[in-house]
Amino acid sequence: MKKYLILISLIAVVVSGCLMIEAGDEPIHTVLDPPDPSWLREDFQMPETEQPETAELEDELDPETPTEPDASITISAVGDIIGSTENFQSVKSGDVYEFSGHFRELRDTFQHHDYTIANLVSPIAGADFSYSGYPTYNAPIELVQAVADIGIDALSTANRYAFDLGQRAVMSNLNNIRDIGLTPFGTATSQEEADQPVIIDVKGIKLGLLSYTDLLNQSIANMPYAVSIAERSKIETDIDQLRQNGAELIVVNMYWGDEYADMPNAEQTGLMSFLESQGVDIVLGSHPHVVQPMVIKNIVYQGETKPMVQAYSLGNFYSAFLMNRTKTGLMLEIDIARQNGRAAVSDVRHKLLYNHQTDRGDGLLDFRVIDLATLEERRNDSQYNQMRQERDRVEELLHALDQ
Repeated sequence: MKKYLILISLIAVVVSGCLMIEAGDEPIHTVLDPPDPSWLREDFQMPETEQPETAELEDELDPETPTEPDASITISAVGDIIGSTENFQSVKSGDVYEFSGHFRELRDTFQHHDYTIANLVSPIAGADFSYSGYPTYNAPIELVQAVADIGIDALSTANRYAFDLGQRAVMSNLNNIRDIGLTPFGTATSQEEADQPVIIDVKGIKLGLLSYTDLLNQSIANMPYAVSIAERSKIETDIDQLRQNGAELIVVNMYWGDEYADMPNAEQTGLMSFLESQGVDIVLGSHPHVVQPMVIKNIVYQGETKPMVQAYSLGNFYSAFLMNRTKTGLMLEIDIARQNGRAAVSDVRHKLLYNHQTDRGDGLLDFRVIDLATLEERRNDSQYNQMRQERDRVEELLHALDQ
């Protein structure tokens, strides 16, 4: 009997001690179960159910971990594509227009670029709207097929001629471009389409494309979505929308400036400053029909420094313009790199292209777009001297705004 009383007393002491610990002021750290000895083995692997929690914890502890892998691409850009009557009459054979010969010397130029952008001035609304040149452009569809064949991927479509043939022509132009396989941006057939951001994934780097004009021949009062107008509030909204939808770099085509002016006007420089304040990465200018200066500068956007490419005018890529100054166009090669989760312009190079025109002797001209880097191979060309003078003039002009 004494043995049982002693045992009951011991149990009471132990329980009493536990209650005293739980009532204490110090926090209690309790090991509910002893460690599993298997954790000590070298070949032990954490159960799969535990791994996601570990990964999430590492991400929280290291906010600098890139969300996207490092990557690099090269994009290129050229200026105005203007299908004038002289251009398409020179390649007409019955009902067929064969433009490919005009670009035969550039067949390899764009092939090593990952993406190429151009500015389509003359719509390709189709034969139903009648083919015509200035002042109401509508070029044969084969013109865009020819530039697609040499590697151009996207076409800016916001310009002063975009609405000359009306809304049906805008729709037809967009459909024809898409049917060829290119991406148009800058015009739309509905408000819903206009509000849809154009973001291109180029080897994993997402480029946001925008296009605006500050000139328009016809009113779009009843259809404000049809052509993107260069209004600052709209531009700001569009840029924000691109970023919210994942765009890493912003590329803006601007149809602006004075025709045949070597230098940008006050409106261009004012809009460029605005685009800079919005953190735009690349600005590609068009409309003057001549090359204007280019500036590559470091800008500060939201506390971070990054490069910005400011090309005020790329000039004409393809046209029938006769003045020597309008025959030269600028092609940009722009390297973009993503490092530590941030994409930015890393290098910029350029080439000069020339719209070579030769009298065929039948009242028509033969057109070829050539790379002026090959100029010294053309010493026997009757236009060698004027091409050389134009090359030297533009190379100097490009740096006119260097600081």
